[in-house]
Amino acid sequence: MKYGLSLLFIFISFLSWGQEESRKEFELKNDSLSVFRYRRTNPIPKRSALYSALFPGLGQAYNKQYWKLGVVAAGLGAAGYFIQTNGRQYKKFRNAYIMRIDNNPNTVDTVYAGIYQDNDLNTLQNTYRQYLEYAVIFTTVGYALNVLDAYVASHLKSFDISDELSMKTKPTFTNNQLGLALVFKFK
Repeated sequence: MKYGLSLLFIFISFLSWGQEESRKEFELKNDSLSVFRYRRTNPIPKRSALYSALFPGLGQAYNKQYWKLGVVAAGLGAAGYFIQTNGRQYKKFRNAYIMRIDNNPNTVDTVYAGIYQDNDLNTLQNTYRQYLEYAVIFTTVGYALNVLDAYVASHLKSFDISDELSMKTKPTFTNNQLGLALVFKFK
């Protein structure tokens, strides 16, 4: 309960993190008393990464890249499936192996009695433990990529892609030699 309240307080304090704004206001004043405002908002990269770290996919929604929500949800579903399946198999073979080697006549392995030897159960237990560890590692990498994607996409929303920034290739002919020139054009 104590940890839940602490996490709730941290979550609310991060949501109220409103000191930094990335808005530009333009005011057009008419002869009358009315004021028209046009607001152009760019997503804030820190906020996008924070949202994606708190709940995977929320940073992509904040960046208005809704199609990525399906990719994130599929990744979470696959990760959950592999972690749960490999964890269940690991526990099953571990319990069977422990029942065989504990030298207690009250605990007898009846599930795999005629199917696997002791060393086979040990090998299966170690294999599924390794698969479980791989699934956790890949889930962690996927989580980090989710946060990184939200952060980078938020930065790219405000990237200048005007015609004044370009890179072109042009054929050149100098000193009786034909070549290819790379021309950069900046503002």
